[in-house]
Amino acid sequence: MQDEYQPTEISTSVQADGVVVLHVSGEVDMATAPDLRAAAVYHLAAGRNVAVDLAETTFMDASGVSALLAVNGAARRVGRSLTVLHASHRPVARVLQLSGVTEVLSIRDPELRLS
Repeated sequence: MQDEYQPTEISTSVQADGVVVLHVSGEVDMATAPDLRAAAVYHLAAGRNVAVDLAETTFMDASGVSALLAVNGAARRVGRSLTVLHASHRPVARVLQLSGVTEVLSIRDPELRLS
């Protein structure tokens, strides 16, 4: 029996230092990655640094990785930053490691083994 599809939900909070945190729950795939990208780019365009919290993300495919890379590039172009948080659980950690983006993205998660 396959797991039931979990649509992506993105909620937002702002840290004391002004960083906008996008809390992503559910699946980040071809259908939902554009929502993540759009939310992050919106806040970057408003002059905020962005963190993407993947603690509640249950699945991520190459579309999600591509969205994170696009957001990272957008952040650099406007002099802002992207930080990925809580990416140590499977299958998120696996796709990030296999794609090699752990060498490119700023990932803050003490449990993620980057080797």
